[in-house]
Amino acid sequence: MSDTPSPPLEDVVRETDDQAELEDVVEDEEQKKIDNQAQEAPVAKKRKQDMKFQEWLEKNQKEVLAASKADMGSRLERLEKIPVDKLLRGSSERIIASPREYQIDLYERAKNENTIVVLDTGTGKTLIAALLLRRVLEVEIENREKGYTPKSAFFIVEKVALCFQQYAVLTSNLEFPIGKIFGDMNGDIGDPEFWRQQFSENMAFVCTAQTLLSMFGAGFISMDRVNLLVFDEAHHTKKNHAYARIMEYYPRWENERPRILGMTASPVDTSKGDVRIAAMDLEEMLCGKIATISDEAMGGAPG
Repeated sequence: MSDTPSPPLEDVVRETDDQAELEDVVEDEEQKKIDNQAQEAPVAKKRKQDMKFQEWLEKNQKEVLAASKADMGSRLERLEKIPVDKLLRGSSERIIASPREYQIDLYERAKNENTIVVLDTGTGKTLIAALLLRRVLEVEIENREKGYTPKSAFFIVEKVALCFQQYAVLTSNLEFPIGKIFGDMNGDIGDPEFWRQQFSENMAFVCTAQTLLSMFGAGFISMDRVNLLVFDEAHHTKKNHAYARIMEYYPRWENERPRILGMTASPVDTSKGDVRIAAMDLEEMLCGKIATISDEAMGGAPG
């Protein structure tokens, strides 16, 4: 029998516990690495697909720039002749008075064909919509004076909060009568008299998508009484979303149909599938073409 004394029992237990704790720490660190790699994988994939989409957009944007440079001087001259005080209504956020060159480029394109504007958040997509809305309503006034059937424009958003936000921007920059409509309006929204009054008092509306869809379904409005549809965050136009269901009422093959403007900072869900196919699907859904401007052309616009 050995004369070497055994360590106290409490030391043996402590050593065992320390070893178990060390193993737990190592295991936790390994699990964290696995989790981080799992999180980084889709991000890396998304970044790679975003780059592919950007390459596709850069090819698309050359058409916009080439078409606009030739007549930029004449367009700026025409804009300067429009009295600013006629366009603005008491607010410090008078963005429409000072459009940038790239915003006028995209406005000119949207004026002539259905367009899905792709610009980063903070680069002035709403200003492009305001320019187009002003033009559409100026033509509408002329048409009403000629005795044509009145038509209305709709700026469509997903949520009530956005309804108030975009309404504030548009009414601060346009003198035309604009209403805001959303689902929770004390039950008036289902009253035909409510709609008759709204259409008699307003030429344009900021409204939630579900509300406009309900209007079409109930027969309070038809597509031949609409002159412009602006889709905020247009990338939602897919599957059974209210945006896509609104487009089911859109006359695809008629000449006399509303102009469409889509606005988005992220045109497609790049985490899945082929980004080019997704972009083409969005163009097909909104019967329009994607348009964007490079960072260089924006001249350092805020992002």
